[in-house]
Amino acid sequence: MIKLIKLFKASNEIYIDILKALENEYIKFNFKDNIYLNTQKYFFENFKKNFFSLLMISILIESKIDKKRIIAYGKIIFCLRAIVTATDNIIDNENKGVVHILNIPEITSKNIFNTMLHQQIINLELESLKVSSSIFSKILEDIFFIAKSEGLRDLKLYDSYPTFKYIEKNIHEGIGGKLLELSLIIPILIEKNSKLNSYSKGLFEIGMALQALDDLTDIDEDSLNCKINLATAYISESKTTENYLKNTLERALQGFKIFENLSYPIDRTSALYILKKLFKIRGINKKYLNIFKTF
Repeated sequence: MIKLIKLFKASNEIYIDILKALENEYIKFNFKDNIYLNTQKYFFENFKKNFFSLLMISILIESKIDKKRIIAYGKIIFCLRAIVTATDNIIDNENKGVVHILNIPEITSKNIFNTMLHQQIINLELESLKVSSSIFSKILEDIFFIAKSEGLRDLKLYDSYPTFKYIEKNIHEGIGGKLLELSLIIPILIEKNSKLNSYSKGLFEIGMALQALDDLTDIDEDSLNCKINLATAYISESKTTENYLKNTLERALQGFKIFENLSYPIDRTSALYILKKLFKIRGINKKYLNIFKTF
């Protein structure tokens, strides 16, 4: 656990450098005063609110990638996250995220501009890395798959409620597994590092598990908004919430086991500790946290 904490602290230091690099990108625009970067720079706050950003950086560190390139990849990861969040905001009529565009009051326009801004930064960063145009296409293909999966969540598309297996395959592989894998797509294509490919497989499992967890906490909200929900399908098939959580936890542990096999400083005990924290952050009812006692 001590090695893991040290690794995340080192990741936090690089994360701060990434934020500074992004701020330098923003000041190049005449509308820089209208860009508000709402971030925390303290380790414990970032561990709680930006865990996956630190996790991605830690993977790059463990893959022995040069710090300068980690910062470049970190900027891209941050921008991809901003684009996905802005898209979700348009769908859900919300204004979440760490980057806010000021003086554009209408939500759709604000988030479209946010997407365009961060796509431009990604393009410039890829140009500075001197990569081939095929990488631009690969990013777009993956984002299309995620968007397509998100579009299938509309209950009005179906005559009857889809099965658990259908939702997991056709929806969650995009909005869960692929969404988390997306952060490593650029380093994988550029670095040709076999460890990154294996880490990506672990991220897929973790992403699938945490999206399943999100569905459990969003059952009522998704029902109200007529959206397909994995937990609803599972429970309706005469299965229990406890088994749903157990399966979700097991899948996440499989992902972290892949990390452990790559000599990442994590074991089952520390993985369970992190997952319990993530369960709490995502608002899982306290009574369900007893599931950890069975592992």
